[in-house]
Amino acid sequence: MGIGVGFSVIALLVSYLYVRVVSNRRLATLVPLREAAKTQQPGLHAAAVLRLAAQGNGGLPGAVIGAAMGGLVAALVQAVDTDVFIGGVLSGFLLGMGVQFLYRMLVGASRWKERATELAEIEKPAIPIVLVLSGVNPGLEAAFIKFFTGLSAAEAATTVEKLASQAEERILAAADAGAAARGAAQAGQPPGAAPQGM
Repeated sequence: MGIGVGFSVIALLVSYLYVRVVSNRRLATLVPLREAAKTQQPGLHAAAVLRLAAQGNGGLPGAVIGAAMGGLVAALVQAVDTDVFIGGVLSGFLLGMGVQFLYRMLVGASRWKERATELAEIEKPAIPIVLVLSGVNPGLEAAFIKFFTGLSAAEAATTVEKLASQAEERILAAADAGAAARGAAQAGQPPGAAPQGM
């Protein structure tokens, strides 16, 4: 019984340490870029945010929950036999870990934009992440991540800057088109006529 409980505690500690390692890696990557990106390429910081968002948040919650549930089921099935309990914990751990990795594979790319936005709200890169993400077509996130992570730091920064510039051009073009449409609508009214809806 003690071995099974100990294994569950070890799984919990491993999950905690995994989250801590990922957090420290993000800190070590992003903090030096906060000031450097203001004087060098402004896309460096934003590119690092996008890359780290693609790596997930760490942790092994599936393994921890699986070990706990496996032990609980084994204890309910045959409460006296400690071998059954240990086997339940181990099999639950492996099953939970497998389900977790499968889940991350299926939804990882679809949540990338959400994670990047959340991380950008903390980091505040010089180039708004929203502009960059608007250049990535829905459904093509996985392909973009694969392409983007294969670039060097300088190339990734340049790509981010280009995507943001294209998004700004689209916004300005849409604003100009809207202003032209409003001007044409007002020009079509008789002189001195009140605008519609007033």
